[in-house]
Amino acid sequence: MKKYIAWIILSLLVLTYSCKKNEFEGERPDKKLGEAMVSFEKALVSAEHGWKAHLYPDRGRGFGFYLKFNDKNRVTMYSDINNTTGTESKESSFRLKAVTTPALYFDTYSYMHLLADPDPSILNGVPGWGMFADFEFNFKKVSADTIELVGSLSQSKLVLVKANAEEATAYSNGNLNNLRTVAEKYNQTARFPFLNTKSGVRVSTALNLITKEVSFVYLKDSKLETKSLGFAFSGINEIVLKEAFEFDDLHIEKFILGLEDNSVHAINAGQNVPIQSASEPILPLNKILGVQYMSIVVPMEQAVVGSGAEFNTRRNAFLTAGKARLAAGTTFPQMNLVFDINEELLIVNQIIRQGLNSFSALYIFTYRMDGDHFVLNYEQPLYGNAEVLENAFEPIIEGLHQGKFEFEYELTASQVRASGDNKNLAGFKFIGDLN
Repeated sequence: MKKYIAWIILSLLVLTYSCKKNEFEGERPDKKLGEAMVSFEKALVSAEHGWKAHLYPDRGRGFGFYLKFNDKNRVTMYSDINNTTGTESKESSFRLKAVTTPALYFDTYSYMHLLADPDPSILNGVPGWGMFADFEFNFKKVSADTIELVGSLSQSKLVLVKANAEEATAYSNGNLNNLRTVAEKYNQTARFPFLNTKSGVRVSTALNLITKEVSFVYLKDSKLETKSLGFAFSGINEIVLKEAFEFDDLHIEKFILGLEDNSVHAINAGQNVPIQSASEPILPLNKILGVQYMSIVVPMEQAVVGSGAEFNTRRNAFLTAGKARLAAGTTFPQMNLVFDINEELLIVNQIIRQGLNSFSALYIFTYRMDGDHFVLNYEQPLYGNAEVLENAFEPIIEGLHQGKFEFEYELTASQVRASGDNKNLAGFKFIGDLN
């Protein structure tokens, strides 16, 4: 009823004002809107060297883009989504449209649309939503060299910053992929990275290239504090955060990658501060799974030194049954254990490889904490691949179900790994890489 009353009132207002149109004085709103549209389009097109663009979906992650608009309503772009989008330019059409406020539409399929694609097979996004990104944006703030926009559906944050000639050339030469490579090499050598505050608090700082987030974890008054921020690769050597991380004397908005030595420095209140590395863990692993480390990647085709006999027996049983069920030549290279602390879920993603193609079989576990241990409970397979493989995967499911798991660091001279040890099932211990 309220909706209809609102429409009646609106209709009366329209009639009232239409009857008095000759009495209107002052500048009409639609004229102002039209002038704003012309101004915004001119700003987009007149950037000689294009724009560094940073897109942050509302539910996490971040993505770097390069955008070059022309006066024919065409835009070319690169993105740090993957190796292809980082080296191959994509052309799309764009338009500006005014409904209640001026809006920018990328109206043919582009790299922007990849992130919003509702098909989970595109980028492993959420069915129906993708990465919760947008390709239609409302203008929020415009200045001489920066444009801020917000997504009209999922409220993504999009920031455009004018690029210079050197940056534009770097994008066209595939620099987004180069920045990812430098970050990967840094992660391989940085053991337990942290930033120090003036009061002596160590803030554990991790760059996750899978979730595209930087996490900051520290103890404050004996309480664990965490903050994860999406990031975008940008320009010549930058990692730009969705917003500033602030604690004590820290005000971190971006990081600088050392292209020559594969290092990472934080820019703290305009000052270049190196990220330090500790020789021993700063925080217990069970406290930061799902926060700083999102997953444990367990090799499945070969036994890992230190893994338990019971786990290897069940692993071999799965490999035999799984390969008998699927096409000849199928392999199962790894099992990814992904922690979702918000929903208290463990998502077990068994990777299936057939030739050059990889597929996922997802199995959902809930968990609860018993002291420092994770107690797992199997819920269900997710989607077709997992259902087809479920009987073959049963030995692993049984080893995880109702297990009381202790997760610990496995430290070697060259890398940091993790183990999961089921205290309710002797010998069911796996070891994998932390991501």
